[in-house]
Amino acid sequence: MTAAPLNAPGRVLPAGLDIDALGASPLYGSDRGAERPGRVVTWVRSHPLLSFVLLTYALSWAYWVPLVATGHVVRLGSAATQFPGLVGPLIAAFVLTAITDGSTGVRALASRTMRWRVPARWWLFAAATPLALLALAFAVLAIGPGAPALGAFGRTAGLPQWGMLFVWAAFVAGGIGEEAGWRGFALPLLRRRHGLLKSSLLLVPIWAGWHLPLFFLLKSYSDLGPVAVPGFLISLACGSIILAWLYESAASSVLIAAVWHGTFNLASATDGAHGTVAAVVSTGVMAGAVVLAWRLHRKAIHDRTGATPPPASSCSCASRGTARRCGTSVRPEPSPPTSRS
Repeated sequence: MTAAPLNAPGRVLPAGLDIDALGASPLYGSDRGAERPGRVVTWVRSHPLLSFVLLTYALSWAYWVPLVATGHVVRLGSAATQFPGLVGPLIAAFVLTAITDGSTGVRALASRTMRWRVPARWWLFAAATPLALLALAFAVLAIGPGAPALGAFGRTAGLPQWGMLFVWAAFVAGGIGEEAGWRGFALPLLRRRHGLLKSSLLLVPIWAGWHLPLFFLLKSYSDLGPVAVPGFLISLACGSIILAWLYESAASSVLIAAVWHGTFNLASATDGAHGTVAAVVSTGVMAGAVVLAWRLHRKAIHDRTGATPPPASSCSCASRGTARRCGTSVRPEPSPPTSRS
């Protein structure tokens, strides 16, 4: 059976989702020829998400696990580094896209990965919100023991100590390596069946499992201990919600998601981000994610039912001589159902 093309009449796509993001699947058509594919290719095209998870783990772990097996520990000033493993999701996304959607899908994924022409407010959000939380942490420390030196944010495990700008650029590059896979490939696959909030949460166990070797490789991770694992999962879930929302809001731009990811790491995963700094930044992200999750949940309910929530204020007083009783409100007519977000 041949799948209908993207522009077929009656085709309904999830609201807010870039049509190009749906290219990584045989369900949405491609530029493939009529040649009969082999069994492996057929299986991959039938199970794109599982194929992506397996390939991503294989690529990243192929670099990290040998380091762990040979006793390497990535700490501040060590020669070993975890950064090459961060490109596993990106490589897997492009390989799987080439298999499932050919050159058209690869070009679309490349476009989303480096998409920089988005409204300025999304650039501002991606770069400024983690830094605003960092500034709040500095303000809290100003009335206590004092804030860390800015130079401490230019030092992190696995990178040369070449300054804060270099560390930020490396974090953003690593963010592109991750986000091209998690948000650029896996999220659109989940969005075909689920709303944005549920999709972002379904991605969490996949994302968390990928980090497993880092608990044996990174000194900062191994120091957390088993007790801190629930907190790690919660923080990952909060980050997934924010990144999924930001990715779709910013015209499916992987680059924008990577900038937020990298700037958050600068504020939370460097030598200066300890104690109060890490606590304030992480708490701020969690609070923002809770508010965003609540809004997405309400929007999903509205989209399913077509009902508009009642206004915040239910009091309307007299206007132009026509009295209306205070304490009552007029419920607006329900809008027609739309596709889920």
